Amino acid sequence: LQGVIKEVDVCDSNNRTPLVDAVEGIAPDCVQFLLNLGASVSYIFPSGHTLAHQAVYNGDLRTLELLLSHSSPEQIDAVDRDGNTLLV
Repeated sequence: LQGVIKEVDVCDSNNRTPLVDAVEGIAPDCVQFLLNLGASVSYIFPSGHTLAHQAVYNGDLRTLELLLSHSSPEQIDAVDRDGNTLLV
């Protein structure tokens, strides 16, 4: 499992991590699994929004809660390029 943990944040050819795909796919069980393995929540989309912003856009409150429990205050207060906070 140690080798898996080192690879949990590996990016694919589109510069996306498994956690990005799990958040966008509205798969909270996968999100929790990846976070438990140490996945980073620091991914920023080209639009400037965070994974937590994406969970809000998806209406996925379970994933949002999981992400917030692993986020720094700066990530929680993040503003995207359009000026949106998590309280869009």
